[in-house]
Amino acid sequence: MAILKHTAEKSSNLANPFNYLKYQHDEHTGKLITDDNGTPLPRTNYLMDSLNCQAPATFQIECIKLNKTLGKNDAYGDIKTHHFILSFDPRDVSDHGLTMAKAQELGIEVAKKFFAGHQALVCTHDDGNNHSGNIHVHIVINSVKKYSVPKQDWMEKKCEYTEGMKFRASLAMMNAAKNYVMEMCTREKLYQTDLLSPASEKISDREYRRAKEGQSKLEARNREITNAGLKPRKSKFETELGELRSTIKRIAARATSEDEFKKILMEKYKIEVTESRGKWGYKLPAHSRTIRARRLGTTYEKEAICAEIQSVKKMIDITKSDKAARSSSYENALYHINVKRASETLNYMTEHGISGVEDLANRITETAQKVSEGYREIDHTRAKIKEIQNVIKNEAIYYATGKTYSGLRTARNPGAYRNLNRTEINRHEATRSFLKAMYPDGNIPTIKDLQAQKKLLEGGLDESERELASSNAKLRELRTVQQNLSSMIHSQPNKINREPENERD
Repeated sequence: MAILKHTAEKSSNLANPFNYLKYQHDEHTGKLITDDNGTPLPRTNYLMDSLNCQAPATFQIECIKLNKTLGKNDAYGDIKTHHFILSFDPRDVSDHGLTMAKAQELGIEVAKKFFAGHQALVCTHDDGNNHSGNIHVHIVINSVKKYSVPKQDWMEKKCEYTEGMKFRASLAMMNAAKNYVMEMCTREKLYQTDLLSPASEKISDREYRRAKEGQSKLEARNREITNAGLKPRKSKFETELGELRSTIKRIAARATSEDEFKKILMEKYKIEVTESRGKWGYKLPAHSRTIRARRLGTTYEKEAICAEIQSVKKMIDITKSDKAARSSSYENALYHINVKRASETLNYMTEHGISGVEDLANRITETAQKVSEGYREIDHTRAKIKEIQNVIKNEAIYYATGKTYSGLRTARNPGAYRNLNRTEINRHEATRSFLKAMYPDGNIPTIKDLQAQKKLLEGGLDESERELASSNAKLRELRTVQQNLSSMIHSQPNKINREPENERD
């Protein structure tokens, strides 16, 4: 299950990437680990190569030299480097014989394919967070392209393959890279998941770190409670967003309608479900701002929740229920729920003409492919709309500051004039550079034409989103039916084996 992550870095210290890749850093604070003499401690196991540099150690010097020669990356807000992480499934080591050398080879392959012409560091580490054992490859590139390269299918602008231009992490490029990684893992017989579909559970790096720190503190507190002869009430730490996810899933599983779902959240948890342009959000009592459902993951969006409420419900594994193990009445209730859900599953298959297990699997494959294509189409449309909005904004600034900038040519004292009008002149020059990079041939469309393009794209976006929501709901239903059918075939709804009361100790 290889994962490709990307971050853009604005730090002007170009020694940081090499130091991070070579030397040990504290997992929680990110600070460099040194010995008693202040000397950085090298990582125990890593492989590092460079592209378009003499050696990894010269990456900093060569990048600074290129940037200075081209007059790029000299402003505070400029993106200096791009950092990509190709992370493999920990099981690939034991199940498929993945080695650090092989991972490094695959990382270099990806770097040469998608970051050709850029100065780059490619470094493989053999362990991830929490000593998870997942081999992962870091790819760090200078944001300025050193050499021109042949135009590739995902390249939409001339700046993406021209020497001296800045790297553009477009949606088309990222999707092409993710698709390539998926095909590469399939070729190498490694574990892989669909990288193009949005995550059902979206957890940011910040939330992940917060959960990790909270869990460490909770475990330390629980040790103190246990040492005092007491039993801790809680063993798992959840962030605020984590608790919100758990609550939403719990209520969606029991609600019988959208109105009931919203009512329970408000009355019991004081969580308000808001809606804007067909998209849901969740407003917590202690927050003034709404948390968008998209931020939590696709599972928590309106379409998914409504589909969960209306669709066939997943059968419950009674043997894994602690409450059922303690209460025979609760166990009986779950048993009857499973009988009802098994009946609903068979009715669904009859109503939709599903002949058996193989037919069901084929329909799932077809629907999953349709969903992936729908996400790609919508992402591409959204990216184009965002790009057009950005061009409109920059073009408007360019024309609005044009008169002030023209005065620079006729000013008696250009230096004093620039100081007096520095903000407008800087904005004019920045937008001019942006428009030149976007349209190297000089054929810049008018704002009116751009607005017409944007309106046309927005017109088709709503319909595409409705079709995708329908396909997603169908896919979730089919997968639930598949899981229920498997439960019925392999383990009929049963009760927990209990000892007679008089035989218990």
